[in-house]
Amino acid sequence: MKFRFCCGIVAVLLASLLFARAENPPEDSAGLKTIVVLGDSLAAGLGVAPEEAFPALLQKKIDAAGLRWRVVNTGVSGDTSADGLGRVDWVLKRPVDVLILELGANDGLRGLPPSATRTNLQAIIDRVKQVYPRARIVIAGMQMPPNMGEEYAAAFQKVFPGLAASNHAALVPFLLEGVGGKRDLNQADQIHPTAEGHQVVADNVWKVLRPVLEEHSRSNLEEGWQRVAGGCSGAKTSGSRSKSLIDLEEVAEFWHPFRMRQFNKSLPEIFAALRSPTTFWQAFGLLCELAAFQPSRRRSVAASAVGGWQEVPEHR
Repeated sequence: MKFRFCCGIVAVLLASLLFARAENPPEDSAGLKTIVVLGDSLAAGLGVAPEEAFPALLQKKIDAAGLRWRVVNTGVSGDTSADGLGRVDWVLKRPVDVLILELGANDGLRGLPPSATRTNLQAIIDRVKQVYPRARIVIAGMQMPPNMGEEYAAAFQKVFPGLAASNHAALVPFLLEGVGGKRDLNQADQIHPTAEGHQVVADNVWKVLRPVLEEHSRSNLEEGWQRVAGGCSGAKTSGSRSKSLIDLEEVAEFWHPFRMRQFNKSLPEIFAALRSPTTFWQAFGLLCELAAFQPSRRRSVAASAVGGWQEVPEHR
């Protein structure tokens, strides 16, 4: 009886929480994953307001998509790949879930050997992976104008897809696609984008970044299921509790966020099967995570959650 009462209280609290989140998105950064932009003047937004630079525009796109990520811009005007390598340890003092590596343009403009650029960028990736092994890397590709020489420009351009392939990283083929060489989208120096140019740059990055963020969230959720299912599999062998625990791998088939057509009708069945307080609280935590992962469905999730808890049997 106590367990049934507890379930009802939790259901009301959870429903309130989900409805509140749907109406009032959290204002602080608690619980947000971090995207770090390690770059040069293009990231720093030289010549435009900070909120007009492409990293800030990416944040707006992320917020509009309802994704729980924050963008940290560590762009420094004039930085080469060697400069980025020199300060990467400082950058890594903060969490890094995704790194957008936007360096190399100044190497090319100074005529530095493409091999040196590749070595420095690889060292940055290696260092990030050493500190944050699970971090995803997005490489912003750059190209040099023809006046740098065809041979040099070709060798330079190959650096970025080569790094992406060897590191299983996502690649923005050319950061300045649709901007480079267009006078109306560049400042007087014809190197740095205007505010309008940064909008195009942000679009170029977003096409590649969004799938990375969605895949990252999906992988985390699936790993969470695996951990919980593994824990329950072990618990099911523990004598008298063997009949009171369900196989959460089967629950995952109902509860998978990418099978939302089944989700609402199946959630009451899930909670009707939750006969163990341990399993209940594990599933409750996953429901909270799922509600955050699918913000567009929070209302239906909350309503279905309440319906599900009404069906929870007494724990004996």
